[in-house]
Order: sequence, then structure tokens, then C-alpha cells
Amino acid sequence: MASELLATRLNHSLHMSLAFPDFYTRTTEYDALTKWFEDNVAHKNNIKSMLCVGSGLGFDLTLASKVESLTHVTMIDNNAAQLKAAVHTKSRENLTVEVKCLWFEEFIPSMQYDLVLFSHVLYYIPDRIAALNKAIAMLSDNGFILIFHQTEKGINELQKLFNSTKHSYCFSDLKKDLEAANIVHSTDIVDSTVRIDTPTKELCDFFLEKNSSDDEYVRLSAHLNSLGTLLYHPCAIITIHRSWNKGIISLDDRRHQIIRSAAQG
Repeated sequence: MASELLATRLNHSLHMSLAFPDFYTRTTEYDALTKWFEDNVAHKNNIKSMLCVGSGLGFDLTLASKVESLTHVTMIDNNAAQLKAAVHTKSRENLTVEVKCLWFEEFIPSMQYDLVLFSHVLYYIPDRIAALNKAIAMLSDNGFILIFHQTEKGINELQKLFNSTKHSYCFSDLKKDLEAANIVHSTDIVDSTVRIDTPTKELCDFFLEKNSSDDEYVRLSAHLNSLGTLLYHPCAIITIHRSWNKGIISLDDRRHQIIRSAAQG
């Protein structure tokens, strides 16, 4: 399973660079997420530092620039080209952006974060709960995690219908895992659509998360044409606060424990 997910992650990096721009121009998802972020996060004055897991080709940094109190952003992505493109979206001169080209599992933080954002990336992390526990441990006392994740509707339905090789891990799966791990969280859903008239090869590649064959493109295009002009594609937003999950030891506390244990040993 881990090797399959690793291959999916590598394929996803290439796929995102080539197929995402067409999807981005067709969907209202990012406008809906931006509106939610502006209404629920941007006004908070205690967010000084932010970690973005996956560069999102600049969307994460666009959101970060809306938080006036924010002074530092760390961006993680294994795709150097995406990181380079994302950094160019910075719209505030007083915002320091630190870039690290690596997997999240390899990241060793040098600071605590007030906000950690996972924007459509948990599908590709083999051990999601371990990753979230790691992120919780990075949070400041008042810090929180935001997760943007696809639901069972829209793209997930297409992937299941056309037997996509993508590891289908949607909102209901994530919620079950969070509850099983006793990670306290809240959820919200924002409505969005994707314009599916005149579907391109790039759009079909994005939906299936792979370089679709000619036959797959013909079949998926025909199916999309049968659905009409718009595909309903809601997005889930999960919030996890540090204060709700105090049982998870922070990285600073863990470091102190290791140092004390070494000194005693």
C-alpha cells in the first residue's frame, strides 16, 4: 500500500502541473473556499505563522496573504516547479515565505505554527493520522489545522465510476479515521461546481488523476456530456484545534522529554 501511494504521489505531481490549470478555470471551488476562509479565518489577529502542506500552485499563499496578522509562511511541496510558481503569487511585501522541497514526513519544524493547512493533500500521504498528529504537535497553544478535502460527490463519483487508479479517500473515510483516533474536530461543507461542457483531455486527466487513454477520454467525455453543463462538487473543510487535542504531546515537550531521558540515562 505504501509503495502504491508513493507512486500515486509522484504521478500526482506531474498530473497537477499539466492538468490542474484547466480544472482551476472551470471550478467555483476555490472562490467558495476563499469566501469561507475570509469569513472564518482571515480576520483572526493571533495568526502569526502558517505552514502550507502542498503548494497548491499558489492558492495556499493567496489565502495566507489575506491574514493581516500573518508574518511568516512555510511552504512544503515535493515539486520544485510548483513551489516556484506558488511563491510568485505572494501579494504582500511584509510576508516572509520559506520554501522547502520535500515530503511532509521529512519535514522537521524549527518553530511552532498558528495555522497548518492541508489543501487536498491527505489523499497522497500514506499514514494520514500520523501526519495529523505530527501537525497537531507543531501547533501553538491557540493554533489550528485546516483540511480541504473532497467529498463523496462530484469528482469522487467519477473516479469510482471509471475505476480510477487514484486511492479514493474521501471526506467520510477521513472522518471515520479521525473519530477512531479520537482527534477532536469540526466540519463544514462548501458548495461548488465544475463546468463540464466541452470537456478537454486535460480535464479528464484531472478527474481520473492520470494520463487517460483515448478510450477513457471518449467514455468519460460522453458521460460528462450526459450530465449537462455543471458537475456538483462540494468540498469538505475540517478544523482541528490544538486546545481540543491536548493529549497529543507538542514537539517542544517531546524534545524536553528526550533530553531529560538522555541526561538521566
